[in-house]
Amino acid sequence: MDDLVQWLRAQLDEDERIARAAEGDPVFDGTGIVVERNLAPGFPDRVAGLISPVATHIARHDPARVLREIDAKRQALDHYEECARAGKGGVAAYRMAAGAVAMQIAIMALPYADRPGYREEWRP
Repeated sequence: MDDLVQWLRAQLDEDERIARAAEGDPVFDGTGIVVERNLAPGFPDRVAGLISPVATHIARHDPARVLREIDAKRQALDHYEECARAGKGGVAAYRMAAGAVAMQIAIMALPYADRPGYREEWRP
């Protein structure tokens, strides 16, 4: 499980790097309307007028939201590690909690299963 936690933290680090690179330079204005930026020197930004499910989806997954999700997932990983440490102390309730939280971590890793390094043995 420690390998999974370490691997998942690396995936979150990469997601954070990408989200931070996109911060402050939105391609979408949050409404699903495509805004074309930096078309050419001297040309203003232009609204393309495209409203589509894809544009709406991208707008809903802006860098700020992605960063909040990364923070939440890191908190879950920290919680698992805390439960696992307490469970090693022999407290039965913590051993049970660590097992339950471990399953949640394995489930949380599933969206990343197509990335290099994912092991099928981690699949719940």
